Amino acid sequence: MSIGAILIIGAMALFAYNEYSDIKAGNEAENVVLLISKEIATKTNHGSDIKIPDYEVSREEVSSSEEEIIPDMPVIEVDGHNYIGTISVPELSIELPVMDEWRDNYDDLKISPVRYSGSVYTNDMVIAGHNYRSHFNPLHNASVGMEVIFTDAYGTVYVYEIVELETIEPTDINGMIIFDSDLTLFTCTYGGAARHTVRCMRVN
Repeated sequence: MSIGAILIIGAMALFAYNEYSDIKAGNEAENVVLLISKEIATKTNHGSDIKIPDYEVSREEVSSSEEEIIPDMPVIEVDGHNYIGTISVPELSIELPVMDEWRDNYDDLKISPVRYSGSVYTNDMVIAGHNYRSHFNPLHNASVGMEVIFTDAYGTVYVYEIVELETIEPTDINGMIIFDSDLTLFTCTYGGAARHTVRCMRVN
């Protein structure tokens, strides 16, 4: 067999694996969203002690001492992973769970988007997602004015509007997390050379 044929077969195998991984990730994320929704509905219908948080603050109001008393976001456990809620962009048919914490573990991104930093309660949350078509790849088609919805583990709904799109170098961590927006979503660009970034402002 020629080297050319071997390379073609290898490329086809890699493509097939990536397609399989993408479909598998999409199916798993869809199942997790359903389980999270059921958990929220069950707690709400049975009068659990879940309360809508009343401790939201702006980042300007947070001092070093206040940061210590702001509760972390509640989680729902599914298959050994903790999720803080779901993220959706209706116009892009995105509806995905969000894992609670970035742990420098890219395997987590193969399951769902992950909270990279911040909190919905302090209006500075950053969410990272894999560039799967079934995950954050559709963000490349996002446009200013689109609605983004985050639902936390209490069932509280936060509505945002996309206000800016930008491309950031993968090493520019400060540029990713230090920005005057209430919510940031990001994923790899095509080829993985940079980060496609979606900035959002809260509208409710």
